[in-house]
Amino acid sequence: MSCSEWQLTEDHLSALDAVTRHWESLYADTTIQGYRTRVKWFLAYLESRKQCLTTCGMGAVTSFVRLRRKQAFNTNVAVNSALNRFLSQAKELGLLEWEPKVVERAGNEPRVDQEEVPTKVEINKLFKHLARNAITPQLKRQYALVSLCYNPGMRAREVTNLQLNQVKRDKNNNWELMNVARKKNFTSTIPLAHEAAAPLLKWLDWRLEMRPPFSNVGKNSGKEIPRHWKTSPYVFPGLSRRKPISYRQFRDEVVAAGRQVGLELHPHLLRHCFGTHAVEAGVALPDLRDVMGHRHLSSTNRYLHSTKEGRRKVGEAVAKRLS
Repeated sequence: MSCSEWQLTEDHLSALDAVTRHWESLYADTTIQGYRTRVKWFLAYLESRKQCLTTCGMGAVTSFVRLRRKQAFNTNVAVNSALNRFLSQAKELGLLEWEPKVVERAGNEPRVDQEEVPTKVEINKLFKHLARNAITPQLKRQYALVSLCYNPGMRAREVTNLQLNQVKRDKNNNWELMNVARKKNFTSTIPLAHEAAAPLLKWLDWRLEMRPPFSNVGKNSGKEIPRHWKTSPYVFPGLSRRKPISYRQFRDEVVAAGRQVGLELHPHLLRHCFGTHAVEAGVALPDLRDVMGHRHLSSTNRYLHSTKEGRRKVGEAVAKRLS
């Protein structure tokens, strides 16, 4: 059901608006939008059961969460997070007559930062394959998208909204991305390693030199190139000159790239790979925090988790001592 089809009662809408006004000083606009969408799912569920937020109780919340777990496993963490923040703030504002409890994650429901990330060998195999096959414009674009997602570990929104005028050289002639809009309403400059800059520059060089045949939007045969790719201000153009590539297109490119070498990937998992591999390489956490766009060091600490490769090295080290 789309947002336009939701017919929430005036009481539920006013409660959501009251909590949203409090969120405006705490979270980025995109974060608030995501929270509102997931809370609307819950409110629509209450109305389908003819229940009211003020008196529904924790039982209704638990029933909704169980239903979501059956319907859409991959959104559970986001739904739980949105509900926890909404219910705690609603209680503070006096909108609830009952005491909310923290919505816990199911026992078999992993956090993104606890996923078993691909090893460095698997990632190297991926990039060797992409570099070897980056012949067509579409594959050049795919190579650049995957590269930025892994190194320097950019978020999907940061990659898709990147504009041409943000790609610059610094005074030492190294490439960097200027004034990138990060999470929680702040911007930063992201330095690019040579390995990360190379796929991006190949894609941009091709865009500057692209020649006909062009196609019109919606009529691309696969051999022709969309005309607006040459003039779009975005590094990765979308379906029109005025829009960047959509998240769905971006995710599809990452998934397709991974499956070519037998990996199941998504954009945020590549970001997590970068953070994990950087910690394994001995990168200082404050430096990693700045590159990945974290506000607080506690966010970067998640990459200190153990990995299969790290656990294997522990066993190998002990075996060497005993031999």
